[in-house]
Amino acid sequence: MTKIFVYGTLRKTGRFHHILEKSLFIGAGITPGRLFDVGSFPAAVFAKNFHAGAIVGEVYEVSKATLRQLDNLEGFRAKDMGGSLYLRFPLLVTFESGKVMQTEGYGWNRSVADMPVIPNGDYLKYVKGGNG
Repeated sequence: MTKIFVYGTLRKTGRFHHILEKSLFIGAGITPGRLFDVGSFPAAVFAKNFHAGAIVGEVYEVSKATLRQLDNLEGFRAKDMGGSLYLRFPLLVTFESGKVMQTEGYGWNRSVADMPVIPNGDYLKYVKGGNG
C-alpha cells in the first residue's frame, strides 16, 4: 500500500475522486510548495520548506491497482520520466494535529512560466471562487 497526497481533482468533491472511493482516507494536510492553474486542473511544484507556500490536500492509502490508475490519470510513466506530465515525488505532509507523514505526490513536470498561481494553495476553494 502507498500513501498518496492529492491536491486537485482527486480530492473529495473533485471530479476524479471516484478513483479513490475504495481507498482509506487518512486525513487532510499541507505540504510545502505552490499550485498553478493549468486550466481544468492544477499543477504542483513542491518545495523543501514552507517559505514557498503551502499546498492543501488529502492523504489516502491506495492499493497497487489504484496507484496504477492514478499514474495513468496523471500521465506518469516510470520508464519515460522526461515524457511524463507529472512525476511522483516523496513528500512530507503535515496534518492539523502537527503529525507529519511520509507520502508521495504528483508534481508538475513542465514549465509553470506564465501560469497563474493559485494564491492560497487550495485548488477546491480556488475553483469555487474562494481565491484558493
